[in-house]
Amino acid sequence: MKNLFLYVLTVAIWGSTWYAITFQLNGTPTQVSVAYRFALATLILFVWCWLRGTRLRFSSRKHFLLMLLGLTLFSVNYVLFYEAEKHLGVG
Repeated sequence: MKNLFLYVLTVAIWGSTWYAITFQLNGTPTQVSVAYRFALATLILFVWCWLRGTRLRFSSRKHFLLMLLGLTLFSVNYVLFYEAEKHLGVG
């Protein structure tokens, strides 16, 4: 039952986030919208880690790999998705 709940929660959050993108396409440049989104997510995650006492110390190599992950999986991916969303009809 726990797995079903986690699955439904993930689908609901992920599905709503793609729908929310349509509200951000109001003339703001795509890169700015993505930057706002990830700045807010960064703030939330840092506060969450601080509240839990999670250490965020990584080696230089891990920082480099995390930077590559952020650039490829999140930044570039989201910019391209936002651009595509401008040309696709909803519903």
